[in-house]
Amino acid sequence: MIPHLEGPPPQGTAAPHPWALCRAQASRKALPADGASCYLWGRMNPSAAFFPAGLLALLACAEAAAAQVDTLRVKELAWENKDCAATASCDLKGATFRAYDYRVAIGGDYSYGTGFSARYRTGSVGELPRYGFVQTVRGCQFDSAVKDGKAVLTAAYAREFFGDTAPFHHPRWAFDSVDHDPFYNSDAGRPRHYLYQWNRVPGSIDKRTREFYGVRKPPTPELYVLDYPGTAFVGGAAAKNISLEFETCLYRTSAVPEKAAPEPVGLAGALVCFRWSSSFVYDHARGSYETWDRVHPFCLDENAPAASAAAFKTTVSVQEDLDEAAERVERTVGPPAW
Repeated sequence: MIPHLEGPPPQGTAAPHPWALCRAQASRKALPADGASCYLWGRMNPSAAFFPAGLLALLACAEAAAAQVDTLRVKELAWENKDCAATASCDLKGATFRAYDYRVAIGGDYSYGTGFSARYRTGSVGELPRYGFVQTVRGCQFDSAVKDGKAVLTAAYAREFFGDTAPFHHPRWAFDSVDHDPFYNSDAGRPRHYLYQWNRVPGSIDKRTREFYGVRKPPTPELYVLDYPGTAFVGGAAAKNISLEFETCLYRTSAVPEKAAPEPVGLAGALVCFRWSSSFVYDHARGSYETWDRVHPFCLDENAPAASAAAFKTTVSVQEDLDEAAERVERTVGPPAW
């Protein structure tokens, strides 16, 4: 997730804030003439409390500065519902999960992120609403810097969580939901599958050819969901870190309560689950990012130092910008093979 993108102009200049221009131009899908300077200014000015250059920066600069995108690792699962009689779910044919880490290089700097997609298929279009995903999350996003020879870590990011804005810091497993419905990608006030997607191009997740189930029903019985947890990068002396693990499970819709507490207790009957992670932890001594096989201890500390509420790098008001940028990065990487 990315934070608010407006910030103070660089000191000593009266020129229009390049990041504001970057965002405005990007929102119109036009190329900002100073897209690279926008990106570089943001990385050099981490003191702007609400500015790390997230996916929207990558969006503008990938177009303006010929970014290179590399896939680092891929984890996949293709599941067929072969034992359907045991779970009385023979209308569900299968599901596919894919998580991949990518690196974007712009002007010698790197940003890192993870993309995730999951889809399922049934015997007929009318059977699609019978199933859906639930995702749980553990871990956090945090800033790190070296001060007086010591590493200083801060929980500086926020997210929409169960109807409120909360720190993006989950020491314990929790439903990954913006509202009280743990059903993944549901939207309060709409049918639970309304924002599930299908694509006019079979196998693609390209936004240009996507459709929402709540707007138009697909010709074939498949739906998918996407997730982009955020990006990690270095800005000046500080680094943004991501250390998150997820479990995405497919359930019968009827088995998932429409209202729940954040703690994932009492939910049983998952038909298939997929564990994946997004881990980019900066080693200040080596000057490089590392991928951990576990959640960083800072993210498991329930008393971890956090930024003030006013300084939280909240993402709520620009979620649509995130979706736009993430999907355009996805197109640069290339659609996953299903």
